[in-house]
Amino acid sequence: MWRILDETGVERLRISSIEPMDVTEELIALFASSERMAQHFHMPLQSGCDRVLGAMHRWYRAEHYARRVELIRERLPDAGIGADVIAGFPGETQAEHAETVALLSGSRSATYTSFRIRSGRERELQSLRARCAAVVKVRARELRAVGEGKLKAFRRRKPGVFYGC
Repeated sequence: MWRILDETGVERLRISSIEPMDVTEELIALFASSERMAQHFHMPLQSGCDRVLGAMHRWYRAEHYARRVELIRERLPDAGIGADVIAGFPGETQAEHAETVALLSGSRSATYTSFRIRSGRERELQSLRARCAAVVKVRARELRAVGEGKLKAFRRRKPGVFYGC
């Protein structure tokens, strides 16, 4: 990123998606050092439950994600922080879903995008999804509501700021 800033005249740079483990103090310092860097971090969370994150083969855990959000807030308190969250991962229990809701609700992020589970193994999951469709729909709706609340709160704190720019 430093090289792009040093060697180009690009007016505005934005990283569209970055893994939580790649959000380092050095990267945050880069964002803070240049007006050309959009003050926006989009880090996919996927789940706030460590067991589910492990089942998804994610390299981070919920606490690690939460620490990265706090690290960003310490240096860039007004940055937009967003995440993708999956509703209805196969085998996710109601209690595990509640862990995700609790993490999102307590986080100082700006917004979340919720997705229903999708897979390349469509036929394999088709019957499972048919049985669980109602549960997934409710969980996705609940996650979207948390995200919408976070976005409204962000917009109240930063009137006139277009989220993500």
